Amino acid sequence: MVTALVVVAITVVAASVVAVRYSNRRVTGVATAAEAGVATLQVPTWTWTPAPGTTQPTTTAVSPDEVARGRLDAQVATDRAAVEALVDRWVPQLSSKRVGLVVHGVRFTHEDIWRDFQLTEARYPSALLLSSADFVSFDSGDFWVTVVPYTHATGAEANAWCDRERIGPDDCFAKRLTHTGTSDGTTVLRR
Repeated sequence: MVTALVVVAITVVAASVVAVRYSNRRVTGVATAAEAGVATLQVPTWTWTPAPGTTQPTTTAVSPDEVARGRLDAQVATDRAAVEALVDRWVPQLSSKRVGLVVHGVRFTHEDIWRDFQLTEARYPSALLLSSADFVSFDSGDFWVTVVPYTHATGAEANAWCDRERIGPDDCFAKRLTHTGTSDGTTVLRR
């Protein structure tokens, strides 16, 4: 398929190439590809037909919320290696949202969660997104969690970072990401 596309692209370029005749640096005429001696390629036409006994695939509309869910999944996959480097260290957690959670009168959808992550990332470009399902640090596996990759030896040090950034205690607190044990002792809230 890729080869066919490359051949088609070459044909299009070759067919559109023109030679320009110059006389004292002025254009005096334009020649077609054939007049200019440019070879043209003959490319067979390719059409897709479903295999016998199968049906042609149907397209379905994707809702904006499904698109946002895909973006969240893709971001978690993109950030996975960087998040794994934070395991067993304390980091500031900036957000934790799940579908249906109500915060300040807003019932969160995937779209809202994606927008929340983007706003946080705009302020903290190094922000990382993770799924709570990937860590025992969380009591529930259905949260999208945003952290910043500033590691600290203690929860108090991570919370001091939140204080310096002047982020409210409900919007930033220390979290230790881990794959072993339980969630006990993996959160240090701020007062």
